[in-house]
Amino acid sequence: MKHAAYILAIAGAIAFGFHQQHADNDAKEAQLSAARDANEQIQLVMTESECGNQVAPDGLCARLKKLTLITRYTALTAGVTRKKPRDKMYMIGKIWQVQLGANHTPYAHVDFKRSRDHVDGYTVVTVDVDRFMTCFERDTLAIQRSTNWTQEKFECIRDFLDPKGGACDMPVIGFSMRTVEHRRLWGFLSPRIEMVLVAGFTNGRHRARYLQYAGATIMPVEVHESQAVLLRKHCGADM
Repeated sequence: MKHAAYILAIAGAIAFGFHQQHADNDAKEAQLSAARDANEQIQLVMTESECGNQVAPDGLCARLKKLTLITRYTALTAGVTRKKPRDKMYMIGKIWQVQLGANHTPYAHVDFKRSRDHVDGYTVVTVDVDRFMTCFERDTLAIQRSTNWTQEKFECIRDFLDPKGGACDMPVIGFSMRTVEHRRLWGFLSPRIEMVLVAGFTNGRHRARYLQYAGATIMPVEVHESQAVLLRKHCGADM
């Protein structure tokens, strides 16, 4: 019985060690919990085997004690090497610091400040970039993605957003539900009416397009309070 218990314990430890070495950082949290569970199981086996203070170097109890040390070490290793998720945005005083994607090498973040903090009725809303830019695509004044800009335009916006030059004004936007008519059978049938969400810019269209290109997942925008509730509902970001 004791030998069977030892075999089960060592097999579990080997399996855990294999997964520990081959897992990516996102799996380390689960493995940390698994290591703790394995340690508890070994402790139970030791109790059932009445190890007590037995110290025979080649005995079952000595081996189980070694396994305890191994699982404790792997638990600590999993805890130390867990990848800390990269924050999407920081607030530093009155500056919104938006983190860019890891592949954007010129700089890691863009700093924004309010341009209408002195104007009554405007507030800041943090939006999900993908959802918000989808709404912008429906605007008649939508501009092309940055990959279609001229090299001169691209470099100009990139340099403008470089945090070394200080914080930029955040985009000022409008957000509303609009009616869109879709013609049917070249106008012989009455048009199909659709209500869609549309985002437009007072300023900041190129800034937003570049953030989208640079891998930002969220960004702050200024919007009138009368439109803020609708914007948060459909495009608000979870920080």
